[in-house]
Amino acid sequence: MSGKRYLAAMLALLVSLPSLGRANDLTPVELAKARFQSGAERYRAEDWDGAITHYQAAYEALPLPEFLFNLGQAYRMKGDRSRALVYYDRFLATNPKSSAADEARALRDRLATELREAAKPAPVPVVPVVTTPVAVSAPPAKPIYRRWWLWTAVGGVVALGVGLGVGLTLGNRTVDPVGNMGELHP
Repeated sequence: MSGKRYLAAMLALLVSLPSLGRANDLTPVELAKARFQSGAERYRAEDWDGAITHYQAAYEALPLPEFLFNLGQAYRMKGDRSRALVYYDRFLATNPKSSAADEARALRDRLATELREAAKPAPVPVVPVVTTPVAVSAPPAKPIYRRWWLWTAVGGVVALGVGLGVGLTLGNRTVDPVGNMGELHP
């Protein structure tokens, strides 16, 4: 049974109860009926706090289990899941076979699931790791005077120079085939 139909059934129940008091004194039934009607008006106007106040006053005047269901509905609509759950549980404990019991169980189960889900820690957002590429520099270059090929080339040039110097010096000399060693001929 939906919440609106249940409210209408509750109102019809209260209207059908006999009035037992005098005109100036309200009986518990009349007081509960008046509070229920005020609560239902507030509920339709979506004034959840007002509806809760009037439904509680109606329950205090006449503790009918249906008022507990109405309180659960008002707390649920207000967004107070835990209190709505308490009132649905109280309603089911006092009136487990009523026409609204199945609806109360379904709402209770849904609220319990929502409360469990809300109690779970929020998932940790995955933040992509941004790595900045580090420029890998080559080891510092050796100075040119520490390179093997430079000294090989320098050694080759020196050897060539010495060889040329010796060759040219010895090549310009005239050798006396006779073997006269003391005289120089220009």
